[in-house]
Amino acid sequence: YDNVTSHVVVHVDDLLVSSNSSEHMKELQQQLRDKFKDITVDSGDEFSYLGMLIKRDRKARTLQLSQESFIKQMLVDYEINDTANAPAISTLCNLPPGDRVNAQKFRSLVMKMMYCSTRTRPDTLFPVSYLATFSNDPRSEHMTAAYHVLKYLNGTPNLCKTFRATTSELKTLEVYADASYATHQDSKSHSGFCVYTDIDSACIYSRSVKQKYVTRSSTDAEVGSMDIALQSAAFIRGIYT
Repeated sequence: YDNVTSHVVVHVDDLLVSSNSSEHMKELQQQLRDKFKDITVDSGDEFSYLGMLIKRDRKARTLQLSQESFIKQMLVDYEINDTANAPAISTLCNLPPGDRVNAQKFRSLVMKMMYCSTRTRPDTLFPVSYLATFSNDPRSEHMTAAYHVLKYLNGTPNLCKTFRATTSELKTLEVYADASYATHQDSKSHSGFCVYTDIDSACIYSRSVKQKYVTRSSTDAEVGSMDIALQSAAFIRGIYT
């Protein structure tokens, strides 16, 4: 095939195949069926991959990523009923110390929510990443905060990322970075940033992370956050070029 580009993304036993040629795509799918007899091939404009539902609207030229089914299963696992909703959490820092809780249960809950926040729900990225810093010694107030985030997800399970196609070639990336000064108990700050190809589309990468060093001022913390953000943006830019 001339001028045909195809990609096969592999994660353990899940494959994601894309191509700019429908004929080549069909040939690839058939080769996979011939090679792996028990393989299930989903195709079309709506399919699941790694716990995400991917929808493509060719007319609107959009691609939508959601994890509504994953979130609903998580709510069942942690016995959250349909009416247990909560607003976005507003207070996390300097919570009063409480009793120790089951660390394994806390880590399992936080890591499941982390999977959502890093894929399709960046609106929960800060509280989940902040709570993850207490994984070694979680207390009752941390578990309560984690369940608050879970109840927020219960009220907003259908929120998703929507990517919109552009006709112009990518020339610049838009990066938004911020920092919360001396947020952690060891006086370290917390960084967060989002990277966009187009502000009218969903962010293509976001991260919220505890800084590795103690900063001397809020300005120093902001500069550290921008440094982390620009490193990621430079890497992403390299992929596009």
